Amino acid sequence: MAAKNQVLAALGVVIVVMVLAVAAIFFTSSLTVELAPQTGSDVFIQVKNPGFISASNVKISYRDPEGNKVLIKEVDSIPSNGSEKILIRPEYSVEGIIELVIDTSFQSVERKISYFGTGGVKLKPKIEAPGSMVVGNLSEVSVEVCNEGSPVDSLQINLALDQSIASAEKTQSSVAVPQNSCTEETFSINPLIEGQLELTFNFVTGNYNETFKVNVNVINR
Repeated sequence: MAAKNQVLAALGVVIVVMVLAVAAIFFTSSLTVELAPQTGSDVFIQVKNPGFISASNVKISYRDPEGNKVLIKEVDSIPSNGSEKILIRPEYSVEGIIELVIDTSFQSVERKISYFGTGGVKLKPKIEAPGSMVVGNLSEVSVEVCNEGSPVDSLQINLALDQSIASAEKTQSSVAVPQNSCTEETFSINPLIEGQLELTFNFVTGNYNETFKVNVNVINR
């Protein structure tokens, strides 16, 4: 009788373990990956757990050019409705794409993200300004931005200049730069006095921030 009770107890333990394992599988939703809000030059993603139970033994990796998994970070657990913030680097990408692999105790999830879309923007600004400007004559400076990466919905262009030498009709502009195309914007400059005028253009979108300077000689005729 005692032996029978032991067998039943052992069988009960096995059933409970199996039920828990099955429940874990069914109640653990796939982890999701999304971009974290950018607050500086670094790029982060968030691995989120929308499931009802914690995801344990989480390993976040990326695939190298040979397809091998390279560990980025290991986390003991991500609680239900919790998340883990992960720093990603340009060297994780292969031709602009990062292939992430998230392994847990019960599942393996793979996600591909564009590094261009996370901040690795491939923009090429070009500024065309006249060699000289004449006091009192309105001059135009052309700005062309070409995009070899993912689409940019809003690129902020800021112009700074010495307003004692010249004024500008506008010092800020926001443009969209579609993928594999170029966008042009024009800034009108009104020279006030003779001198050497420095035009500083700052281009900002996400964590992309680049500055170009152009020097123009202002003369008086």
